[in-house]
This record gives sequence, C-alpha cells and structure tokens, in this order.
Amino acid sequence: NELRFGYSRYRTSFQGADSNVDPATLGLDLGTGKFGLPEIDFNGDLENLGASAYSIPRGRVSQTYQGLDHFTWTRSRHVFKFGGEFRHISVSSYNDNLERGLLDVNTDDSVADDLYAFFTGDIYASAYTGNTQRTTYNNGASLFVQDDYKVTGKLTANLGVRWEYFGPLSEKDNLISNLGSDGLLHLVGSGIS
Repeated sequence: NELRFGYSRYRTSFQGADSNVDPATLGLDLGTGKFGLPEIDFNGDLENLGASAYSIPRGRVSQTYQGLDHFTWTRSRHVFKFGGEFRHISVSSYNDNLERGLLDVNTDDSVADDLYAFFTGDIYASAYTGNTQRTTYNNGASLFVQDDYKVTGKLTANLGVRWEYFGPLSEKDNLISNLGSDGLLHLVGSGIS
C-alpha cells in the first residue's frame, strides 16, 4: 500500500518601482485612489515614460493539495494494482490593468508637437478602478484498476482501466462567467449549460 499527500504553493507578483508613490501628491490624480504613477504614452514618437499601464500591478498565489492511495496485491500469476487520487487547486489572483492610469499624448505629428501637447496638458487621460481579485477553485479525482497477468515466462499482459474527473471551475464570490449556448455571458454555477 502506498499513501501520499502533497502540497505545492507558488506566489508571484509584479509592481512598479513607484508603487508607493501617491500620484495625487504630484497633481496626477486620476480618481482611482491607487498608488503608482500613470504611464505617459507618446505613441511611438518618443519612448513611453513609466511602467506599462496594462500589465502592473498583478499577482497570483497558486496552491495544489493532493492525496492518493495505491494498493498492490499479488496472487498467483496476477499482480493487481488499484487506487485513486484527489486534487484541489486554488488560484487567487489580481490583474489591475489601467488602475495606475494612462496619459495619452496623441498628436500624430512631430516630436516637438508631442512635447508641446504634454507640457501644456493637451493629453487624454484614462484609468479604470474596480475589483479584479478572483479566487478560483477546481477539484479533480481519478480511480484505476490494473492487472499485470503473466501469461508465460516471456509474456505479460497488462490490462487496466482509468477514470478521471475534472470538476468545473468555481470562484469564491461567484465573480466569473462563461459563454452559454445562447451566445450570452452567464455567471458560472447559475445552472445555464
């Protein structure tokens, strides 16, 4: 008999070097109440200033719990093996695109025009705010039965069957949706298939 338990955890996050700077203290209040300077985008005429507005801050913690039991029984010319496994996966993540804001200097003209627009405040500002925190769960299970049958001294037949279950994705606060057969988005777990 072989009984095992396992646990793994992976954590990663990405923040800008200015993630402790309050933009409102510099006159750059975009209304999100979040820290970190906005990206200033010159649309290719000049290099952008600041960290990308579309990729940070973001992070995740992934955890996997696993339990399995395998049993081996030898009888005559048979070696029977059977067992099962259970897995629980949890991912807690956030991806706050545009929470820092984006100042877009889009003149489609010369570098001088871009700089003039920037210094005179002729720019388009955008920022998003909201809850991007999601904690998703998924369970899985499997069972197997196997027989290694020694037909002759030189021939062994290996026969077996395995069943696996991959459970549906769920979210702690029911904050995920999926495309239904009617072409509309539905909350996962709402009974629509």
